Amino acid sequence: MDNRDQGKEGVMNDGKTKSAAGLYTRVDLDEVLYTDNFSVRKNCIGCGKCSRICPAEAIKMKDEHPVWIKETCLMCFGCLRLCPTAAIRYGDIEQSKCAIAKVS
Repeated sequence: MDNRDQGKEGVMNDGKTKSAAGLYTRVDLDEVLYTDNFSVRKNCIGCGKCSRICPAEAIKMKDEHPVWIKETCLMCFGCLRLCPTAAIRYGDIEQSKCAIAKVS
Protein backbone atom coordinates (compact mmCIF):
# COMPACT_ATOMS: atom_id res chain seq x y z
CA MET A 1 0.00 0.00 0.00
CA ASP A 2 1.52 3.37 -0.94
CA ASN A 3 1.07 6.65 0.97
CA ARG A 4 -1.86 7.73 -1.20
CA ASP A 5 -3.77 4.57 -0.31
CA GLN A 6 -2.94 4.96 3.39
CA GLY A 7 -4.40 8.48 3.42
CA LYS A 8 -7.61 7.26 1.82
CA GLU A 9 -8.13 4.03 3.67
CA GLY A 10 -6.45 4.69 7.03
CA VAL A 11 -3.80 2.65 8.75
CA MET A 12 -4.64 -0.08 11.24
CA ASN A 13 -2.63 0.26 14.45
CA ASP A 14 -3.61 -1.88 17.41
CA GLY A 15 -7.14 -2.15 16.03
CA LYS A 16 -7.59 1.60 15.69
CA THR A 17 -8.06 3.41 12.42
CA LYS A 18 -5.95 6.51 11.90
CA SER A 19 -5.19 8.53 8.83
CA ALA A 20 -1.68 8.49 7.41
CA ALA A 21 -1.09 11.83 9.15
CA GLY A 22 -2.00 10.29 12.51
CA LEU A 23 -5.22 12.26 12.91
CA TYR A 24 -8.05 10.75 14.89
CA THR A 25 -10.99 9.21 13.12
CA ARG A 26 -14.44 8.55 14.55
CA VAL A 27 -13.27 5.15 15.86
CA ASP A 28 -10.69 6.85 18.12
CA LEU A 29 -12.96 9.73 19.09
CA ASP A 30 -15.43 7.34 20.69
CA GLU A 31 -12.77 6.66 23.32
CA VAL A 32 -12.28 10.33 24.26
CA LEU A 33 -15.78 11.79 24.10
CA TYR A 34 -16.49 12.48 27.75
CA THR A 35 -19.58 14.62 27.49
CA ASP A 36 -20.37 13.93 31.15
CA ASN A 37 -17.70 16.53 31.96
CA PHE A 38 -19.86 19.32 30.50
CA SER A 39 -21.73 21.32 33.09
CA VAL A 40 -23.89 24.41 33.07
CA ARG A 41 -23.78 27.12 35.73
CA LYS A 42 -26.81 28.83 37.19
CA ASN A 43 -26.16 31.90 35.04
CA CYS A 44 -27.34 30.02 31.92
CA ILE A 45 -30.12 32.13 30.39
CA GLY A 46 -31.53 29.29 28.25
CA CYS A 47 -30.94 31.20 25.00
CA GLY A 48 -30.09 28.02 23.04
CA LYS A 49 -27.12 29.59 21.23
CA CYS A 50 -24.97 26.58 22.12
CA SER A 51 -27.49 24.26 20.51
CA ARG A 52 -27.79 26.39 17.38
CA ILE A 53 -24.04 26.74 16.75
CA CYS A 54 -23.18 23.07 17.35
CA PRO A 55 -21.89 21.69 14.02
CA ALA A 56 -22.85 18.14 15.01
CA GLU A 57 -26.29 19.02 16.40
CA ALA A 58 -25.14 17.29 19.58
CA ILE A 59 -26.77 19.71 22.01
CA LYS A 60 -30.46 19.56 22.77
CA MET A 61 -32.21 21.98 25.08
CA LYS A 62 -34.05 20.38 27.99
CA ASP A 63 -35.85 22.61 30.49
CA GLU A 64 -34.00 25.58 28.94
CA HIS A 65 -30.57 24.04 29.62
CA PRO A 66 -28.19 22.28 27.20
CA VAL A 67 -27.77 18.51 27.24
CA TRP A 68 -24.92 16.92 25.25
CA ILE A 69 -25.37 13.78 23.14
CA LYS A 70 -22.17 11.74 23.41
CA GLU A 71 -22.64 9.82 20.19
CA THR A 72 -22.58 12.96 18.04
CA CYS A 73 -20.48 15.49 20.01
CA LEU A 74 -17.25 16.44 18.21
CA MET A 75 -15.68 18.07 21.29
CA CYS A 76 -15.09 21.29 19.34
CA PHE A 77 -15.97 23.35 22.45
CA GLY A 78 -17.80 25.90 20.31
CA CYS A 79 -20.60 25.87 22.88
CA LEU A 80 -18.17 26.68 25.67
CA ARG A 81 -16.42 29.43 23.69
CA LEU A 82 -19.56 31.13 22.39
CA CYS A 83 -21.87 31.03 25.40
CA PRO A 84 -22.95 34.65 25.96
CA THR A 85 -22.90 34.26 29.76
CA ALA A 86 -19.90 31.88 30.00
CA ALA A 87 -22.19 29.42 31.77
CA ILE A 88 -20.77 26.28 30.12
CA ARG A 89 -17.80 24.45 31.62
CA TYR A 90 -15.95 21.29 30.69
CA GLY A 91 -14.43 19.85 33.84
CA ASP A 92 -12.15 22.63 35.07
CA ILE A 93 -12.16 24.40 31.69
CA GLU A 94 -14.24 27.52 31.37
CA GLN A 95 -14.53 30.12 28.64
CA SER A 96 -11.76 32.35 29.98
CA LYS A 97 -9.33 29.40 30.10
CA CYS A 98 -10.32 27.69 26.84
CA ALA A 99 -7.20 26.84 24.83
CA ILE A 100 -8.95 27.68 21.58
CA ALA A 101 -9.20 31.45 21.39
CA LYS A 102 -12.58 33.07 20.93
CA VAL A 103 -12.72 34.65 17.49
CA SER A 104 -14.76 37.80 17.04
